[in-house]
Amino acid sequence: MPNRSIVISSVISGVEAVPIAVECSIGEGAPDFQIIGLRRELADEMRAIVRCAIKSTGYEWPNRNVTVALTPLDMPKRGAHLALPIAAAVLEATGQICLRDDYVVVGEMSLSGCLAYPTRGIIAVRRLVQELHREMVCPSCDSMPAGYTHRALGINSLADLRTGSFERVGCIESGEKYDADKLEAELSDGARAVYDRIVDLVGDDGWYEGFKSVLIVAPHERTTYVPEALRAAVNPISGNMVLECAAIASVAGDGDIPSLLGYHRPIRMPDPSISLPALIGGGMPVRPGEISLAHNGVLYLDDLALWKPSTLRQVDAARRDGHVRIVRADGVTGMPAAFQLVGCIAPCPCGHYGDPDRDCTCEAQQVAAWQRRIEQMSAMFDTVIHL
Repeated sequence: MPNRSIVISSVISGVEAVPIAVECSIGEGAPDFQIIGLRRELADEMRAIVRCAIKSTGYEWPNRNVTVALTPLDMPKRGAHLALPIAAAVLEATGQICLRDDYVVVGEMSLSGCLAYPTRGIIAVRRLVQELHREMVCPSCDSMPAGYTHRALGINSLADLRTGSFERVGCIESGEKYDADKLEAELSDGARAVYDRIVDLVGDDGWYEGFKSVLIVAPHERTTYVPEALRAAVNPISGNMVLECAAIASVAGDGDIPSLLGYHRPIRMPDPSISLPALIGGGMPVRPGEISLAHNGVLYLDDLALWKPSTLRQVDAARRDGHVRIVRADGVTGMPAAFQLVGCIAPCPCGHYGDPDRDCTCEAQQVAAWQRRIEQMSAMFDTVIHL
């Protein structure tokens, strides 16, 4: 009769962590080690890492037929963090450790069994753990918001599963708390002029409650102050949105998480040269792009004339839908993208048409063509502001 074990783990799908079961069966027959439910190249990596880590940390490798299945089998699974749950399942099936049933286990291991690498998307995994009313076992080097550390048990090595040497994981401290009065008081003179124009339009309720998309037509010298003005004009983020945005940043490996924990909305400012997967989302595995990192915040596109119209149409479609869908051969991944869109464009090619301080050097035909282009772009936006 084969010995069996089941360890609960998690994989990232889009920006969310979803649970999977890591099942291990130790049977009779020729010694072998199979992993089912992973792509062949990842399964080969996991076999080598898990076998070496178990031997290196003082455990015995079973000289029997070892089969590990990661279910659901048809769910795409990627991530070096699957090494620890696979090793834990093998060790529990062979009776070398005993884990609690309410653990969710994640962690990347070295060949020596050490866990010295942070887990991508650890905040998303921690949100899943809370929803499942479980506890998680992860590398001690992982960090998460202060209110999330109490259900996280950190270990430094695979050997710690036998000794029960758990310790607290790292804590991400909150950045400076959102303070509208302070942000306004610290505005530079140039940013204050932009800020005052915004406040005149949106009123005292704040930018984020006023518009969904805004096109700002202004000389280049003034658009440089727009990001600073936006930080003071947007409303603070609410408590539930904080952890949602922090989880997205954790999955992407990008974003200012301390600032989010201080209730500042994300303001993303991608460059026109950015690739489409980095902007919309994509890659292998699929990761969130700038529009998802701007979820519950602002996506600021400067120099709209440099952006491809096809790219702007995709950004606008995602904004209107509030999410983006990435289609791959192995499935469809959805990610949130409920952001406000702010775009800036100069009033003419030289940037000084209508500027009282500098003369425009463009020909009349150039200005007319440019103004028609602005009029076409304005169809994407709810409001147009001329500075």
